[in-house]
Amino acid sequence: MTTSAPWLDSDAIAFDESDTPYEVVHGEYREVEPTSAFASLLANILLRYMTNAAHSSGVGIAVMEVLFTLRREPLLRRQPDVALVHYARWSAGPAKVGAAWDTVPNLAVEVVSPGNTAEEIDQKIVDYISNGVELVWVLYPESQRMYVYRSLTDAQILTAEDSLGCEALLPGFKLSISTLFAETEPPQAAS
Repeated sequence: MTTSAPWLDSDAIAFDESDTPYEVVHGEYREVEPTSAFASLLANILLRYMTNAAHSSGVGIAVMEVLFTLRREPLLRRQPDVALVHYARWSAGPAKVGAAWDTVPNLAVEVVSPGNTAEEIDQKIVDYISNGVELVWVLYPESQRMYVYRSLTDAQILTAEDSLGCEALLPGFKLSISTLFAETEPPQAAS
């Protein structure tokens, strides 16, 4: 269950210093449900592959669970599980003081946890795409499907037989969905 309350500018410092994950959606403060352990593991694996491609290509940086200010009026702050920010989008690096990075990522990734609702995920997709995020990936761990949104009307569903790539945003990145899920299992011990 998500806790919500109207956002007041005077609340900014208290919430920015809080350890409770939150988002501000259309001017309303919302505590974020904790991510499941399996969803966190998948996000970490994605982050590793994205970081390697971002570093090799020199386009930007991949980050995990960073709060982004997508819009100022009404205030919209979202915290994707993983994100890619091109260096060209950096007006400045992440703030050294305060919780939110005042930039819009190029790519946002949501790994669906048991506490997420369909409406919540749909609203995040709308918020990301409507505020300049170029690509949104939504990973459903139970079905092992990845939904790739290029716009609100252009989506693709990838299954275990497919590979995830985004050459235009992240040159050199390619990851099969089956490999992503295979890496959640410990390696087999050598006999």
